[in-house]
Amino acid sequence: MEIGLSTEQPARIREKVAGYWRAVEMSTADYFPYVVFVVKDLVRRNELTRLL
Repeated sequence: MEIGLSTEQPARIREKVAGYWRAVEMSTADYFPYVVFVVKDLVRRNELTRLL
């Protein structure tokens, strides 16, 4: 779970999500993990929505 405290820059968030995706692609598991971002307010939610 990611807890968004608005401390990470967009580039770092993109790097993390890309890493999560690489892990999924390399996995042989029969399930797809969820990545959840918990944010403090709508402004940050909207920023992450645009970013992702």
